[in-house]
Amino acid sequence: MKGKLIGISGYIVKARLPEAGIYDRVLVGERELTGEIIKISGEDVIIQVYEDTRGLG
Repeated sequence: MKGKLIGISGYIVKARLPEAGIYDRVLVGERELTGEIIKISGEDVIIQVYEDTRGLG
């Protein structure tokens, strides 16, 4: 599934990802950083990224 990054704050990323499920594992950005969806609000999700997010976005 593909989505769109909306915002980044440290290791937390907000994205628009309409078909996501809570606790889904995802790859974030061109560097494919490992993350996990920790909150869903409509089509927007909050992702906890487990790698360094510097340069993402």
